[in-house]
Amino acid sequence: MRLAEVMVDGFGILRDLHLRREELDKNITIIYGMNEAGKSTLMEFIRAMLFGFKVKGGRVWEPLRGGSLGGFLVFADENGEYYRVERRMRGRRVKVAVTLPGGAAGDEAFLADRVLRGITPLVFRNVFGFDVEEMRRLEELGAGEVSAHVYGAGTGLRAGRLTAGTSRLREELNDLFKPAGTKPAINKLIKELENAEAAVRLLQKEPEQYGRLRREAMSLRADREKLESAKRDAELRKRRLEAAVRARESWLRLKEARQQLGELLHVPSFPESGVERLQALEDKARDLVLARADTHQLADDLQRRVDNTVVNEQLLERSAEIKALGNERGLQLERLRLLPEQAAEVKHAGEEYNKQISKLGNGYDQTKLASIDTSLPARETVEGYKLKFSAGENRRETAGREVVRLKISAGEKEWIFRNAAAELAAHKIPLPPVDRPPADREQALDVLENGMRRLLQIRAGLESSRFRLVELEQQKRNTESELAILSPRLLPPWLHFVLPAVLAVFIAAAFYGGMISGFLTLAAGVALWATVMLAGRRAAAIMEARRARLEEILLNIKQCVAGAAEEIEQLARRESELAEELKAAAVTAVGRPVAVEEEIIAARRALEEEKLALARAEDLRRVAAQAKNTLDAELQRLSGVNKELEQADRALASLGAEWLDWLKERGLPRSLTPSGALAYFDACEEAVKSHNAWQKSLARERETRQQSEAFLARLNNLLANTGYDAVTMETACGWTIRLEELLSETVKQADERGRLQAELVKRREQKMRQENALNILYEEIEALLAAGGAVEPEDFRRRAYYYSEGKRLAGEIQTFERDLKIIAGLYGERAQLERELEQTEGTDNERELEQIAFLIGELEDRVRETGEQIGRLDNQINLLENGEELAVRLQEKEMLIAALQGKAREWQARALCLHLLKMAKERHERERQPAVLQRASGYIGPMTGGAYAMVIAPVGRADILEVETPDGGRVAVAGLSRGAASQLYLSIRLALARQYGSVGLPVILDDILVDFDRERLRGAVKVLGEFSRERQVLLFTCHEHILETFNEGLDGFGLIRLRDGVKSGILPHLCSRT
Repeated sequence: MRLAEVMVDGFGILRDLHLRREELDKNITIIYGMNEAGKSTLMEFIRAMLFGFKVKGGRVWEPLRGGSLGGFLVFADENGEYYRVERRMRGRRVKVAVTLPGGAAGDEAFLADRVLRGITPLVFRNVFGFDVEEMRRLEELGAGEVSAHVYGAGTGLRAGRLTAGTSRLREELNDLFKPAGTKPAINKLIKELENAEAAVRLLQKEPEQYGRLRREAMSLRADREKLESAKRDAELRKRRLEAAVRARESWLRLKEARQQLGELLHVPSFPESGVERLQALEDKARDLVLARADTHQLADDLQRRVDNTVVNEQLLERSAEIKALGNERGLQLERLRLLPEQAAEVKHAGEEYNKQISKLGNGYDQTKLASIDTSLPARETVEGYKLKFSAGENRRETAGREVVRLKISAGEKEWIFRNAAAELAAHKIPLPPVDRPPADREQALDVLENGMRRLLQIRAGLESSRFRLVELEQQKRNTESELAILSPRLLPPWLHFVLPAVLAVFIAAAFYGGMISGFLTLAAGVALWATVMLAGRRAAAIMEARRARLEEILLNIKQCVAGAAEEIEQLARRESELAEELKAAAVTAVGRPVAVEEEIIAARRALEEEKLALARAEDLRRVAAQAKNTLDAELQRLSGVNKELEQADRALASLGAEWLDWLKERGLPRSLTPSGALAYFDACEEAVKSHNAWQKSLARERETRQQSEAFLARLNNLLANTGYDAVTMETACGWTIRLEELLSETVKQADERGRLQAELVKRREQKMRQENALNILYEEIEALLAAGGAVEPEDFRRRAYYYSEGKRLAGEIQTFERDLKIIAGLYGERAQLERELEQTEGTDNERELEQIAFLIGELEDRVRETGEQIGRLDNQINLLENGEELAVRLQEKEMLIAALQGKAREWQARALCLHLLKMAKERHERERQPAVLQRASGYIGPMTGGAYAMVIAPVGRADILEVETPDGGRVAVAGLSRGAASQLYLSIRLALARQYGSVGLPVILDDILVDFDRERLRGAVKVLGEFSRERQVLLFTCHEHILETFNEGLDGFGLIRLRDGVKSGILPHLCSRT
């Protein structure tokens, strides 16, 4: 499974970032961008999509550039099916949805089980998605979910015992001896031996030094008292100097603050935020003065505009009449347009009426038209006649067509019948070889084919059984021969008599030699005879067992021979029966008792041809019968249709006579057909409609003319009342528009004058409010100045500065005095400190402090040296005071030497065992490394240019990794450079990703190659190229040289450029070597 698509709606600085499927279809895809481009945010987005927006130790990445928190990932499996994982934040709840290839939906459990395959956030951070800092955290590899794959070489029973044995031997060796130790047994013995030797040497000297040593010890103690007193004085001076150095800066700043406070004008109190309040009041007063001037100017301008505005009052009084005429102007224009059209319509309607009358013929007028009945009953009657005539004609026409069709069809059916009869007469059926039904012959052929196969099988079985019988007979004869050869006795009969005789001769000879030798010979002879007889009986028993087995085998062979003979007899009987059955079948099939395979095949073929011929003959007879039946049926239908045609002709003649009688009764022309009568009715009605239309046109034309003249009269009356001349019909509408325009202008002037007057009143009221507010501000400013003890604003600001500065300095003085008190401690010490600060400079204190520190060091060294000298003298004095112990010390020395030799032998034995165990441990570590470290060894070699060949987890340690050089040397992680350690960490994590082979997640690397030099970077590119053949790799980087190295050393990788959270430049493309 690989990552096929990424869509970020909103996540950190990312918004609407879409990595499409064609951009992620390569094994390695590099996402390149500078710092803050959004690479690490994109990796965190992928983690959040898989494990949720809030993970342990993580945070919620709120969208910083809009959009909703969330997006989706699309994974493609090896079959090309897509799984979509979508996670979004809705309010405070997170919505997650997994869409399967078929469109079904999954939940969080499906995501964890089917997509992640149980991978936890810890495993993902260590194996599948990490940056350079996370890659270097080796301690996280010790987590339970990962350590089993990495440190597997240290597990197991044998490895645990090996580690425990090694540790125990080291502990025992350390308990025996350490090179610079004091507590181990050998170290203690060496020290005791040295002390014993020194004591012996001391005891071997003269005791005359006792008095001199006592005097030297007393002098050294007096000197030590003086040195300690001088040291205490120096330490006291050092503490005071250190306090002075620490307090120097606070003391100087305190003096400066006191001086500045004394020079300032004393202001006991001042209004809170007085300067800011004064400035705000002054700004408001300034703004109000400017606003008042603007308001006064606006009021003067408004008054001038009111005086200059003139309004026509007469037009305003008759505005309703003007508006009414304006609303009617469109109708008047329509009337003027319609008058010529209506006149033309009257003329056209009259002409149309005359035309319709002329169509009916001479002698028609409005009176005659009114006498003709064109009502609905008359039309229905005509329609009835029309339908009857139409049905009769259709019936006659249908019958005629059917007669023609049936004649043609009968001819075709007769031709088909004659052809079928001729073909039946010409069809020939082959003669069969035997006068038996085809079914019997086909059954006989089946019996022959199957029987012959069965006969061959029986004969083959019979041959096999006979051969087996021959083999069994041979085995029987062989077994009987072997039984005949076996003898029931192993020893010959005469041996039973010869052995006692020889034994008796030897015993007699022995007894003649002596009693003891005789008994011994007797015993030996009896033993020999018993041994020979026992061996003979054992051999006889073996022969008897062999005979019993052979007899049993012979019995089985005889039974098999009988069974084979019986089987041969059965097969021979079945062969004879099957041969008789085949003879009967051959007689039935081919007419002879014997038939070969070729004859059976030919008979089968002839039988099939005969069956086909019989089936064809039957089909031809059936076709001929069907053709004869069809022809008879057609001829019968033709006779019936001829009768229907005659009946249709008689019905039409009767209907024609009835129609003529109806026309005569109505006074209509006898030449009319039903369709013509309906057209005649339509023409009469059209003539009536034309006459009515002519009369209506005349009425509309008169009404339009009267309305136009009334509109003109009202307009002229209005013009006369407003002082204008009368107008004509043609110019009336134009004057209506002009009056509307004049009225609109007058209304606008009146509205403008009213608006200006209202605005003038507002501005005057505003000016009064501004003056009142200005007076209030002046009063507040005077009150604030009085509270600050000032008359002018500048004096107020100056006093504010003095007040705030004095307050600041007082606080600093209090702070510095508190610091001095803390540094000095007691009150007396504070006075001493202030005098010290007043009388000295800072450089003097520091220089003296260095001298005092050096002096204290020298005094401490001298006190320590003096004490050591006193201790050595006291020891010597004590030894001299204890008397003669030389003999005891010499014996003690010999005992210590013997004990030291014994402990040395123990140490040698354990050192040898430790060396052997260490060799076993190294072999175990080489041969029993887990698969992860074996794969990591395959990666680190090319990645480091062969500098390291193997990655090893020491046995028994689940927290240490080592690398081995080609010459066998080992280096722990702590001994590696930063770059080499990064190459080790990358090798292990790539190997872990291979270990999780069932999990189809890509490996996401966030700038993990930054510590690699150019040569090792090329090796890492080669390793990643090989690794990406099995698992998709996404590499984030901001380094141009890494991109160049990939371009030089790897073909076919994808490239996506990010800038400020969006894709930039050329679209992601396929890179190749240049």
